[in-house]
Amino acid sequence: MKILTKTYAFDGITAEFSYSDGTGFQVSWRPDMPRFTNPQSQQDFLTKYRAARKAFLTEVATSLGKSMTVVDGDGHAEVFEPG
Repeated sequence: MKILTKTYAFDGITAEFSYSDGTGFQVSWRPDMPRFTNPQSQQDFLTKYRAARKAFLTEVATSLGKSMTVVDGDGHAEVFEPG
């Protein structure tokens, strides 16, 4: 599969998601990923990030014709099914 790339913007941050067979799933941030001091701001950002990631990885799963699973460092797991 060739590289699939999509850019999402939220809260003044741009996240470029990419997927290829060779490198898997990657995210590049512009500017750098923010650091949060307010837990509510962090949670709001995480909700937006996960929604964008879900849209992207559902598209990848559809392109591959198979499910994908991501487990975050905080233990949150999500399965992305072909659409």
